[in-house]
Amino acid sequence: MRWEITPRGIPVAPGVTDEMLDPETWINMWDEAGEIRLNEEDISRFNRDTVRKMKDIGLERFMYDIRSFPKTLTRQDVQELMDESSSEDVITGRDLVDNNGDEVTHNKKERLVEESNIEGIPESQETRFGVLTRRQDLRAFPTNEVLTKERGAFDVDAFQLTALSLGTPVAAVHESRSGDWTFVQSPLYKGWVRSDSIAFVSGPEEAYELLDKEPFLVVAASTLTTEPDPFDESVSRLFLQMGDRLQITEPKDFGGNIQAQGPHCCFSVSVPARGTNGVLEKRTALLPLSADVRTGFLPPTRANIIRQAFKMLGERYGWGCAFGRRDCSRFVMDIFRSMGLQLPRNTRCQEQGTAGLSVEFSGDTENRLRIVETLELGDAIYMKGHVLIYLGRLNGSHYVIHDGAGYAVKEGHEIIPVSGHSAFVMRLEQLVMSGQRTYLEAATRAKRFLQKS
Repeated sequence: MRWEITPRGIPVAPGVTDEMLDPETWINMWDEAGEIRLNEEDISRFNRDTVRKMKDIGLERFMYDIRSFPKTLTRQDVQELMDESSSEDVITGRDLVDNNGDEVTHNKKERLVEESNIEGIPESQETRFGVLTRRQDLRAFPTNEVLTKERGAFDVDAFQLTALSLGTPVAAVHESRSGDWTFVQSPLYKGWVRSDSIAFVSGPEEAYELLDKEPFLVVAASTLTTEPDPFDESVSRLFLQMGDRLQITEPKDFGGNIQAQGPHCCFSVSVPARGTNGVLEKRTALLPLSADVRTGFLPPTRANIIRQAFKMLGERYGWGCAFGRRDCSRFVMDIFRSMGLQLPRNTRCQEQGTAGLSVEFSGDTENRLRIVETLELGDAIYMKGHVLIYLGRLNGSHYVIHDGAGYAVKEGHEIIPVSGHSAFVMRLEQLVMSGQRTYLEAATRAKRFLQKS
């Protein structure tokens, strides 16, 4: 059976029941799931240890403090920054198709390289620092066009690196030929963003002011938007997602404009806007009291890991955070950053470069099952290119929640891949989509982030 239908009419993976779609089912199975596992100093230590570990293994570019970025750059510096994802060699050697399934010609690839404006890089330049005034896709090349590796895979954009949240500090390195795009180093990675999304500041310290100041709100919802403001588009319907941090500010005085929404029963938050000459201006946006936000970070408990994960249940998978959604590693990253823990962006970095307790998977299925029995609610389970969150053992099977592509089922001698492309619950013993082995057999390591050093 490719999937089952619950009494509520919800399609689910084999072995999943209606009650398994309720986070409290899993939370109630574990003693002291609501216990706070880390204090503020523990969290600070975790974050410092993770930054240090990422640097030790040569992956600091995926967890970068913009305050340490060089104030001046040579032409060679800029080219080296761009080489990994945005050089001519990256694109010319790849077979790509467009949205219509047509092959991307050599001439089209050359035009994208020309728009990257590599020949326009000066011999020396001063670094410009800024913050993003809205959520931005981070692109490998300066284009919004979707190009993919194969026909029909338009939801796996070859140029989509990740997405950066409102207020993200960036170091602006280079402009495209048209000026519409800017190549930036961000805390997560480097790539192209729309130039009109950057509000420039005097230096890197100012770029972090909105993130560092207290008191602050943390977005606990999967996603939400600021209230619509027809009088100021810079604060209207700004897209926010789980873990985003916003400074609480004094309510705005709307003066005689009686058609503007007053701050009554709202949180007033400071957001960055692009003012005259592209310079940062701080403006006030509103979030209703009904919004799923919290003053300060959520308590780091195993119960909160699961509650946060289930807020994304059924949402579409978004490769590189496309469609305003998440992929597997951003799913995990957002859960933990809502509690103040800073994780790197991709699965390899999370598995190899984070603090916390590591548990290695090895051996045959029986040995792997013994290892799973040592895991706790909310532990992250990694395999090559993927990550899942452990829920527990029920009805003889071990269950996980993840944001993934799908799974496979065996019908007679035939292996049938089943597309999920969403956040869903399944058994750890489920076959991967190729059908060659189970997720359990593919697991390489588990990580317990709520673990004191």
